[in-house]
Amino acid sequence: MSELAGQAIAIYRDDNRDRYLDNLFRLQIVAGRYADATNTLNSLRALRRNRVSLSATAADALYAILGAARQRSVEGPFEETFRQEFSSAFARLDDKTSALAIRALGVNHFALDRAVDRA
Repeated sequence: MSELAGQAIAIYRDDNRDRYLDNLFRLQIVAGRYADATNTLNSLRALRRNRVSLSATAADALYAILGAARQRSVEGPFEETFRQEFSSAFARLDDKTSALAIRALGVNHFALDRAVDRA
């Protein structure tokens, strides 16, 4: 998957800057380019400012946590860096955004997997 994502990054274009950055950071995560994904996500946040839903902000916060933890995983076990990043990031979120992020973590992926399998 990472190789395919890297190939997609090389050719991906979109005239809509918001959509381009939103898709690009996801591709960068799949490709294992975590520093690039973090930079792209920061650019997306700056572009959007406060013009997106709190749910989108919460989801982006989770991706930022993952990217930061993956970048730091060279310092030690991923589980530990993830715990640290998660704790640090959630301490900075407001109550509504953190509640939405926690809710997003509780999504039943089995139901989503079945829907994808049926498609």
